[in-house]
Amino acid sequence: MGKRPLAHINSEMLEWARRERGYDIVTAAKKIGITPEKLKYCEEGEEQLTLHQLRNAAWVAISY
Repeated sequence: MGKRPLAHINSEMLEWARRERGYDIVTAAKKIGITPEKLKYCEEGEEQLTLHQLRNAAWVAISY
């Protein structure tokens, strides 16, 4: 099975979206379905979310 495509997004925007929603890293990571460490690395620009993970993050950002 091949690698999943990465969603090359601006790490600062990812962090901004999480903070704007009022989530800490642990809560946001749980809702997205990744580890808090993975989200931290993504927000620092050291790693990227996959397209699937980004889709989950978008649903978290717009859900009420």
